[in-house]
Amino acid sequence: DSYSQCADRFAIGKEKKCFAIADGVGESLFPYDWAELVCEDFIAHPELFCVDNKLIREKNLIDAWDKERQKRIENLTDTERFLYEMGLEKADFAACTFVGLCVNNKQWECQAIGDSYLFVLDKNLEIIESVASQKGEEFSNFPEYFASQAEKNHGKTIKVCGDINKVTYFVLLTDAISDWFIKVDTEKRKELLAISDMQLSNAYFFKTASLASPTRPP
Repeated sequence: DSYSQCADRFAIGKEKKCFAIADGVGESLFPYDWAELVCEDFIAHPELFCVDNKLIREKNLIDAWDKERQKRIENLTDTERFLYEMGLEKADFAACTFVGLCVNNKQWECQAIGDSYLFVLDKNLEIIESVASQKGEEFSNFPEYFASQAEKNHGKTIKVCGDINKVTYFVLLTDAISDWFIKVDTEKRKELLAISDMQLSNAYFFKTASLASPTRPP
């Protein structure tokens, strides 16, 4: 897929030392907008983001997503509008998996839902701990998620904390690359952490996929 079709989003809150990633669910409606809104909400209010699996500013987030949806609908071509209306039969809401991390001088705290992961690594890039609400499950088009319709939230958010002094790296990854990260050795993890931009990322994974299956494109 082209990068424009990617529904992964991230946000960094430098002042509060918090980080978020979200993976828009592909079969849902305008998932990239919803994923971005959820990430931005977390870094703005990490201490008051979610309680009992409910987004605290859920109504504000849903209203903001609905405005973005209306803007996009107004600019659709006839063909795009047809595809949009066909898509409504599958889902009339947006959804995203999520991982949010906050750190201070003593501990780290993470909230997660779905098959996106937080990996906690030591200095040798060994995984000390992994956090996800769907650990070890097969990836699908409908994992656990936050939805842009409150009653359609799926799954249960988990919260985990730990000692900051035991950690060298935190890595936040969405579904398929999480699966890759778990399976590879520390040298491959080191190569991933050395990537600094999108162009290098594309080159690295094209090379990796070609080596794994030389007759099949990644």
